[in-house]
Order: sequence, then C-alpha cells, then structure tokens
Amino acid sequence: MPNRSRFFLFGRYIFRLLKPLMNRFHIRSAFMNVSEQRELRISYTTPVRTLKTFLLLFRPLETEHELERVGRNDDGGYLLPKLDLSEIDACFSIGCNFVWDFEKEIGENYGVPSVIVDDVSKKPNDLSPLQTYFPSWLGKFSNDKTISLEDLIKGSNFSKSENLLLQMDIEGSEFECLLNTPQSVLQQFRIMVIEIHNLQNILHHYIFLTYYYPFMKMILEDFKVVHVHPNNACSTWEYKDIRFPEVIEVTFLRRDRIKAIGGYAELPHKLDQLNAPDNPPILINWESLL
Repeated sequence: MPNRSRFFLFGRYIFRLLKPLMNRFHIRSAFMNVSEQRELRISYTTPVRTLKTFLLLFRPLETEHELERVGRNDDGGYLLPKLDLSEIDACFSIGCNFVWDFEKEIGENYGVPSVIVDDVSKKPNDLSPLQTYFPSWLGKFSNDKTISLEDLIKGSNFSKSENLLLQMDIEGSEFECLLNTPQSVLQQFRIMVIEIHNLQNILHHYIFLTYYYPFMKMILEDFKVVHVHPNNACSTWEYKDIRFPEVIEVTFLRRDRIKAIGGYAELPHKLDQLNAPDNPPILINWESLL
C-alpha cells in the first residue's frame, strides 16, 4: 500500500477514536476527512451563534399579502400569497410522486398551467390538459438522466416570463440543483415554495458552508420568507439549546412584490395543517434563537 494511502487510513482511524471527545467539548478537528473526490476538508461543528443566526433567516415576515392554502389538507398542501396567484403564468412543480392536488387546484381556481417534473414511474394517471408531465429527474446540469432548472424553463413556453411559480420537493437535492441555477433564472419566479430537508446537517461546518448558507444567501438576494411550516412527518434535531425541525416547507415571495412589512408573522398560521395527522405538531421557538 502506498505511504499516502496509509497516512489517510491512519488519520481517519485516529479521528474516529477522538471524535466523541471532540464533539463533547466542541473542539475543531486537527485531522482531515477524505471526500469522494479525495480532497482534504477540515470537519468540525458549526458554532452555536452561527447556527442560530442562520436558522433565524427562516423566520417569516408579515406582509400585506393574505395567504391562501393550495393543495391537500395534509402533506402536499402549501400556503401562498393569494393576490399573486391570479397573475402567475405557469407553475414548475419539481417532484410529485403521483400526487398532483396542488397543481390541480391552481389550474382549476386560477387557470395556471403546470409543468410537473419527476421520474416516469411516478406520473399520475389522471392529469388534465393544464398539466404537462416531464419524465426526468431535476439535476444541477442536463444529461440523459437529468435536466437542469435553467434548461427546463428555456425549453418551455414560458422562457420569457417573470411571473412563474416554483414548487419543489426533491428530498435534499434542492441545494445542488438551485445552487447551480443562474440568479437570472430564479428571478423569473414570483413565488417559490421549497421543502428544505435535513437541516440537522448544518451542524457539520463544511456542509453548512458548502450548501446551506450559500443556498439561503442566494435566495434571499431576491426573495423574502413569508411563511414556514415544519413537516411533522419528520423529526426534530437538537444541539445545545437549539431545537429545530429537520424538514421545513418555506414560501418565498420575490422582493419586488412586497410593499409593506409588519414585523414577523405569527406561527402556526390558521390555515396550517399537519403533514402527518397522527403525529404531534412541531413548533419553532424563534425567541430561543435570538
């Protein structure tokens, strides 16, 4: 075995032995992990103050827009600004897994067509003429298995529109897909509803700096959070005095659509419903993050 490989294996062995002690006392690692690309990356826990500051970015603002629930009463329903729905040209819905109540309702109530993207095996059988199904996975680039969000919009009839709606639930792939989407493409969306997964991963500082922080920084350049809903079908994570949902559904509204802000919105909203009716609700204590 080459000396370099022996060094990596020895370093990982020592790191695993010391990791419980280091985590307990919040000590930065002096050792290095080897990624799949064989690059050296320092791994340690994100500082508590940084965690709290980041999580507060999800605290929704109270605006002049009344919210309306669209979709099912459990998982698959979301709160959106009511006034803006009537002016949406099209919805790009990424991830459906046979469920299309959301797209059906905005089609019936507002005449909004939808482009639904998911694997061919997950296509609903009873779509109406207002729904177009695109059998593919969304990816950070286009190839024979995936399509990027940029190429998806460019290839549609709405490539020039600035009044689009994005609904995205792709089980953690939202970070790579959107981080590889040009800002000009995101600006075409008036409303974005994104299910954000695995928030417990922000404890890992490398993952936080590579995915989560750039993801929110990019979105908040042009959008504000107007609603957030913890998904109680999933659990919560805890660290120190922080307790937060692993998965949240976030409604973003483009900044040019907001004329007045009246502080922070009260949660839960009266129209919120439990994703899993048999599970207890998950409440976010925003004051504990201050």
